[in-house]
Amino acid sequence: MNRFLDILKRTSLLLCFLCCHLSAAEPPKLSGISSRIIDEDTSTGVISFGVFPTSGIVVSGSSSNTNLVPNANISITFEASSWFLQATPAANQYGTAVITLRAQDSNANVGATSFALTVNPVDDPVSIRLVNPTGGQ
Repeated sequence: MNRFLDILKRTSLLLCFLCCHLSAAEPPKLSGISSRIIDEDTSTGVISFGVFPTSGIVVSGSSSNTNLVPNANISITFEASSWFLQATPAANQYGTAVITLRAQDSNANVGATSFALTVNPVDDPVSIRLVNPTGGQ
């Protein structure tokens, strides 16, 4: 019986070590975000996404097409245990960009997810300015 308990203790310590070691090496996990299609001169609106684990994580975003969506126009916020993203294309631009979110933990492990953002062109209203050709008023 003592031999059985001794083996059980050693096995439990080994399992605990392996479990703790493996979980520390795993990168953060981000939920997937589906592709988005918006019109030019609008934003994606607020998009909720998940990150696990939730504490000690830094999330950043980048765009594959910074002429369409500058990295500075990707806003990521954390509020009440939830993560939120909003991407705003540059004015009068259209096309496609891949937005990538990266989550880094305190051990420098990085997890990532990406989604396609398509921005459709829109017809801008024509503006007509009347000019008096004689220079008078």
